[in-house]
Amino acid sequence: LPAAPGGMTSDRTGRTVYVSFDTSRTIQVYRIDDAFGDLRLIQEVTGSGLSGSREAATVDISNRFLYQVNGNATISVFAIDPFSGTLTNTAVSATTVGGAARFGAIHPSNNFFYSGNIAQTSVSYHAVAADGSLTLQGIGSTGGTNGPSQIAMDSAGQNLYTPNFNAAENIYWFTINQ
Repeated sequence: LPAAPGGMTSDRTGRTVYVSFDTSRTIQVYRIDDAFGDLRLIQEVTGSGLSGSREAATVDISNRFLYQVNGNATISVFAIDPFSGTLTNTAVSATTVGGAARFGAIHPSNNFFYSGNIAQTSVSYHAVAADGSLTLQGIGSTGGTNGPSQIAMDSAGQNLYTPNFNAAENIYWFTINQ
């Protein structure tokens, strides 16, 4: 593996694993062997707006798109091949005006994507288009001294939760107006 894996996620079928790397600014795609669980490297994606300081990517509910929140105020959007699990870059979307987004989550409706912005102590929300691309809709401030470190939602998609980067602070709660 390249140095500094930043995060890991799987697709919704459990047949493909995506590993994000900080230093090489790549995503490696691995196929999981059904019989033994071994991983086989099938693709390495570079470019496409990828930057350092990245966390695990997010796969949408329909298993059609992978969203990689970059540390440079962008989100790289990839279409997932339904047969192989390989990625094709489809868009690079802005996350905020200022940047430093690191964490992402897809709404259960698949219509919205949220990113946590460390530098701005805020959460950005985006509309998801049919092609997977994102349009920034707005920003909600946590009001804390450090930015969000993760994002979680309830199963109905009515509430969003984010703890701040410094564990001594709070968990912030946002209601989602659908």
